[in-house]
Amino acid sequence: MSVLLVHSSSRIAGSFSREYAERLANGLAGEGGAVVTRDLLATSVPHLSSAMVFAIFTPDEALTEADRAELALSDELIAELLAADTIVIGVPTYNFTIPSSLKAWIDHVARRGKTFRYKDNAPVGLAAGRTAYLVRTTGGIEIDGPMDFATSYLKAILGFIGITDMHVLAIGKLAFGDEAVAASRAAAEAVISEMVVAGHPHMS
Repeated sequence: MSVLLVHSSSRIAGSFSREYAERLANGLAGEGGAVVTRDLLATSVPHLSSAMVFAIFTPDEALTEADRAELALSDELIAELLAADTIVIGVPTYNFTIPSSLKAWIDHVARRGKTFRYKDNAPVGLAAGRTAYLVRTTGGIEIDGPMDFATSYLKAILGFIGITDMHVLAIGKLAFGDEAVAASRAAAEAVISEMVVAGHPHMS
């Protein structure tokens, strides 16, 4: 199994999303699999520029060398995504939604003609056949609750490009003290074990 692991936390030390996303990705890959890591803090993905937006809407046959240079990183990120069987995304909660670094990554990989297209006036996802795992962490708000705009957005945009087999590892109440953190850790470890077994049916 090939797993793409995307880290979006701006923290390194003490990041729960990094810790558990890495553990889940390695567990899903198994001994014979491979994990490709895209760390959006270590290698910054820029927000879309005017030149890149112009290149995105230019037909392939009309692209100049300058246009292709603008699209090079997007092409690389899309290739990573499409090469993976499974995508694991570590998603901390920043002001009720996703980190801006993750939004930039999404803007690069959600491209018409590459990961989606329109047919009969309806969108068709071109990244179907993959499974996504969202490792969602939050200090206090309820994950998938009324103030969580991250989970619903990610389900919508990944579904739009065809990734509808999606699972959420929710790790909450991380700002509620040591006892709450310990309980959240124990629950997360149990869910990871279940997810890994489900991802490898021969293990059950």
